[in-house]
Amino acid sequence: MSEKIFIISGESSGEMYGASLIKELLLLNNSFEISGIGGQNFINAGAKILFNYSDINFIGFSAIIKNILVIKKRFNKCIEYVKSTNPSAVILIDFPGFNLKFIKEIRKFYHGKIIYYISPQLWAWHKSRVKIIQDYVDKMLVIFPFEVEFYKSENVEAKYVGHPLKERTDQFLIESANNKNNGDTKILTLMPGSRKEEVERILPVLLEASSILKKEFGLKLNLLCSGNLDKSFYEKFVTGHNIELIYHDGTKNIEFETIY
Repeated sequence: MSEKIFIISGESSGEMYGASLIKELLLLNNSFEISGIGGQNFINAGAKILFNYSDINFIGFSAIIKNILVIKKRFNKCIEYVKSTNPSAVILIDFPGFNLKFIKEIRKFYHGKIIYYISPQLWAWHKSRVKIIQDYVDKMLVIFPFEVEFYKSENVEAKYVGHPLKERTDQFLIESANNKNNGDTKILTLMPGSRKEEVERILPVLLEASSILKKEFGLKLNLLCSGNLDKSFYEKFVTGHNIELIYHDGTKNIEFETIY
């Protein structure tokens, strides 16, 4: 009988890192049944998704209150899923507002492993939340070396596994060294975030500023678009701006795509 693994990501970067983790897990054992909260990257990596992470991804108090019933329904769906499938391991990726509440709830009935990959920045703010980690998490897999010492001082088992961007950056440097097509073009890439509310607030300001810089310095403009937002969403902002929309399809290095 194959082992089941359940993974929760709640935002674009976490979903990207989670997809890389899924690929590595399936290389280790292709009989793993991996499911989770994610998006197209999870699906492409070989996992089944319970629902898209955009269903629980909101920024700002008003947006959370407006969508609280949806969030609660999705939260309960995750609880029931763990109850019914009893996975060998539950893996959480950052996203503490959801995940810390989730692990407190499932520990009432779940006796498998709870692993936290990519720690919330408890060392920077709301350190009191480390008590939840102490009580409910079996192991922390951290991406900064100093986090091992932080958790050791709090009597939490932690292992440094490296930053997921390191391998991507190394590949980017190789690709950029081999690339011969960009010439002397100066490129400015706009990165307004991955949440709908973020983009709505930030992108108009970025476009206004970049238009001035484009005229002054002759720049080529790229806009890095989040995979969980439709193309039509971005198009309504960029009408009248000479800017290329960059979507990451998972087949190339995203850093390479944004500057060439």
